[in-house]
Amino acid sequence: MTVSLTITAAAVPPAIGVTPGSLTFTAQQGSGNPTPQSLAVRNTGGGTLTWTVSNNAAWLSHSPTSGTGTGTVTISPVTGSLAAGTYTGAVTLYATGAAAVTIPITFTITAPAAQPTIGLSPTSLTFNATAGGNNPSNQTIAITNTGTGSLTWTVTDNANWLTATQSGNSVVTSVNIAGLAAGSYSGVITVAASGATNTPRTVPVTLTIAAATQPTTGTVTLSWVPNSESDLAGYKVYRATASGGYGAPIATVPAGTSQYVSSGLAKGFTYFFVITAYDQAGNESPYSSETSKSLY
Repeated sequence: MTVSLTITAAAVPPAIGVTPGSLTFTAQQGSGNPTPQSLAVRNTGGGTLTWTVSNNAAWLSHSPTSGTGTGTVTISPVTGSLAAGTYTGAVTLYATGAAAVTIPITFTITAPAAQPTIGLSPTSLTFNATAGGNNPSNQTIAITNTGTGSLTWTVTDNANWLTATQSGNSVVTSVNIAGLAAGSYSGVITVAASGATNTPRTVPVTLTIAAATQPTTGTVTLSWVPNSESDLAGYKVYRATASGGYGAPIATVPAGTSQYVSSGLAKGFTYFFVITAYDQAGNESPYSSETSKSLY
């Protein structure tokens, strides 16, 4: 008797092979997404490997979602509004007839670096003065850190007439108009801080010097030798704009006084003056010698 035996080898099932076995990502809070990384997929068994991919984290995305045989899956975390911290997730590959493979994903978000920002108030300065007069009052610029971290700053100015001095958390600004003619002058104060997001900051400074205003009126001071008469009652002062053209007295000065100031006189004229003395009976002396003064 002859017996025939046929032995058929069992088909080798597909198996999912994935490298690397884990992925790690790092990003800074509020910045862009980290660079995507790839998983290499291959069939480490027999037959045909048809696979699909899923993940379990809202901040995680992958592409493609399926494939056949050898392929690449790109993994991309999304920073979005995630706070600083460490997040874990996973990507899992499935295939019919093969065991699923899970790849752990670690995503670390670091806190942003301290970023100081220079704040200024006010952001410009204006000074006004009169030629030949006093320097205008000092003005102050307040310096604040409107960002995070520590703000260490310096200040400079760029004009000989301008001085900017650091004083605590402010800049005291002064101007010196000595030797400056009437006109408008411009300068700049610069505040700089290493590491600040907006360094340097500049503060424009405008200095306006007005021409000195010439007075439109003047005064004339008259002095004389006192009269020695015992019954002297006082003096009468006469003024005219032409020699000898005197009318009524402009002032009466009591005895014991030997000076008179004539004020409010318009400039551009020559003024003539004489004085008389009068006694208690009302008798008046002749005019004194005439004197004159031109006002310009």
